[in-house]
Amino acid sequence: LIARTMDGHLVEHISRDATVIEAREKPAAKPKAEKQKGRRKRGRPRKGEERAKEPTRLERQLTMSLPQMLADLPRPCDVGTKRNAKGHTTSWIGYRLHVDTADGGVPISCIMTSASTHDSQMAIPLGTLTAERVESLYDLMDAAYDSIEIWTHSFALGHKPIIDVNPRSSIEMQEALKREKKARRNLGLVFPEERRYGVRTGSERINGQLKDEFGGRHLRVRGHDKVLAHIMFGMTVLTVSQLMHLIVPPI
Repeated sequence: LIARTMDGHLVEHISRDATVIEAREKPAAKPKAEKQKGRRKRGRPRKGEERAKEPTRLERQLTMSLPQMLADLPRPCDVGTKRNAKGHTTSWIGYRLHVDTADGGVPISCIMTSASTHDSQMAIPLGTLTAERVESLYDLMDAAYDSIEIWTHSFALGHKPIIDVNPRSSIEMQEALKREKKARRNLGLVFPEERRYGVRTGSERINGQLKDEFGGRHLRVRGHDKVLAHIMFGMTVLTVSQLMHLIVPPI
C-alpha cells in the first residue's frame, strides 16, 4: 500500500515514536543465563586486567543488514515499563509497537517487539525500513532516541536528525536546559529545528487513533504473530483512512 501510494513523493518529516500494546497473556519466562567456566564474578577488574567490552545492540546494528537486525529483536510477550508525560512510571504486559509516521499522519512502517524493548533499539532498523519505502529529509525523535549511533545512522541515510536532548542523570545539564529554555522564551527566540520538532505530535495522534478507532486497545488473541496480524489489520485500515484525506478529487 505504501509503495503504491507514496512512490515518487518526497516526505519532509518522519516522526518516530512507540506505543504500548497491552495483551491478555502471561509474560514469557526469560531464559536463564548459562554458567561459563572460568567466568569472573562481577566487580572491579584486577590491576592490569583488561576485560573485553561486549558491543551494545545499537553498535551491532550499525554493521548489520535489515533482516539481521529484525531477527535480533525480542518478540515474546513480557513486562514493559515507561515514564509517562507526567513523570510517573507505569508498567504493562504485552508488546510495544514502533511506528514511523510521515507528514499528513500516514504510517510508513511499523515493527512490533516485546514490551521491554527500549525505543532507541528500534530507531536503526525502523529507519532503514522506512528509507527503503520513501525518500525523506528530517527524522524527528524524542529524548529516548538521543544516542550517537542513531545520529550516525540518520546522517548516513542522508537525513537531518532532530532529536530532543536527553540529560540522563546529569543534574547540571538538566538545569542548563531549563535556563536555556527560559531564556529563549523571554527573548521570543524559536529555532527552525524547534518548529519542525513540533510536527512530531502527529505520530502521537496516530498511536491514539489506532487504539481508539482501529482495535489497538482490544486484543482477543495471544502470541506475537496473532497480535501482530490483529494490529496490522487495524494499521492498514488506518493508513487507508489517512490517505483518503490526502486525495484531491478531480475537478
